Amino acid sequence: MNYTFIGDIHSASDDLKVLLNAINTEADRLIFLGDYIDGTATRHFSKREETQLIDPLGVLDILMNRVNQHSDIVLLGNHDDFWVQTAAGDDLSYQTWRINGGARTWRKLGIYSSALPVIQKALNAPKLAPYTKFLSNRPFYLGNWQNASSACWCSLGSAS
Repeated sequence: MNYTFIGDIHSASDDLKVLLNAINTEADRLIFLGDYIDGTATRHFSKREETQLIDPLGVLDILMNRVNQHSDIVLLGNHDDFWVQTAAGDDLSYQTWRINGGARTWRKLGIYSSALPVIQKALNAPKLAPYTKFLSNRPFYLGNWQNASSACWCSLGSAS
């Protein structure tokens, strides 16, 4: 079996769709390595910049579908854990998330406050609760990992 490792998507749903269409997702086992949220809209290349769609919920919808339809593995990254811990009311995670892309992500989620109680309530409200639950059920690492016969690693987004 071939394994494809995909990490650092950082809200780049369009790029993730292109990647999934470009690889043989039926023959490969996909393992997503975390950091699905908290992207920036500008990508910097050596001679130009591009603006991309930032869509954290679009990325999470794709991942939820991949888990449900294909049994792909989705691991929790530090940015994703900021979401989970902030939803649980952890002040340190909230503060860390706020300065590492959280404030941008909150606006994309329709949260226009920077107060922990407001953000915590929104992350647990019916609109976002399925995403909070999904992320809460993700492991940080693979247990009992066997060596892959073939692997590809892809990084899509940027959090800075």
